[in-house]
Amino acid sequence: MTKTLEIEDALVDAARAVTGETDDRAAVERILKGALAIRRKNAALLDLVGKVEFYEGYDPKALSPVRHDPG
Repeated sequence: MTKTLEIEDALVDAARAVTGETDDRAAVERILKGALAIRRKNAALLDLVGKVEFYEGYDPKALSPVRHDPG
């Protein structure tokens, strides 16, 4: 299905620059698909809130390769 939308030229130019697409339609479509994928991924992560349980004594900082010095 085709839609006619009024989109600011600067936004379309930015979409083309970011995606590397030369066609306006392809650039906007690619940006929209990317934005939707990010939203879906974030929603899936938020669904995990409150569902993940850690064993008693679990210390994520002890497992991290980055040292977390308190001082």
